[in-house]
Amino acid sequence: MRKTTDKIENIGIARALSAAEKAYVVLWVIDRQPTEEEINNMQALSAGKHLFAVFNKADLPHESPALPSDIPCLEISAKDGQGVAALEKAISTGLDLPELSSEDVIVTNARHHADLMHAHEDLQRVIAGMSSGLSSDLLAEDLRLVIDDLADITGQDRITPQETLNNIFSHFCIGK
Repeated sequence: MRKTTDKIENIGIARALSAAEKAYVVLWVIDRQPTEEEINNMQALSAGKHLFAVFNKADLPHESPALPSDIPCLEISAKDGQGVAALEKAISTGLDLPELSSEDVIVTNARHHADLMHAHEDLQRVIAGMSSGLSSDLLAEDLRLVIDDLADITGQDRITPQETLNNIFSHFCIGK
C-alpha cells in the first residue's frame, strides 16, 4: 500500500484496506524493508487481528526485513513456491485451527454461509412448528423458504413442485 496518483491503483488500495478492516487475518506481503511509517500503519490497520508479514522474492539475494518481534515474518517465493508450506503451517498454528479430515465440510463463501444459516433458521421453525402441531400449509411455506435458501447456493432460481415430482418419479419405483 503506497501513496500514488494513479486513480485505478487508488481504487485497488481502497478495496484492499476495506478488506483488511473486515479480515481476521492480515497477510502483509512485502518485497523490501518497509519504512517505519509503513510498519506503524500496518500495525494500526491490523490491530486486534492476526498479522503475518510475508517477505516475497526469497529466491533472490536479499536481507531479511527487520520487523518488530510481535510481527511474525515468513519468507516465500511466489515464483517457485519456496516457503509457501511453511506459511500455511504458520497460519494454521498461529490461529490454532483444528485438523480437518476428508469428511469435514467447509464453507468458504460468505454468501453460501449466510444462505446456509438462513436455511438452518427456517428448518428450526419447521421443527418447532411440527412440535407444536402447526398446520401443514404453514409448515410448507417455511419448507419453501429452505428450498429457496438452498437454491441460492446452487444458482437455481427456485425448485418447483414439478421438478420435485419429476425427480421422485425418475429415481424411485412408484406402484399403483
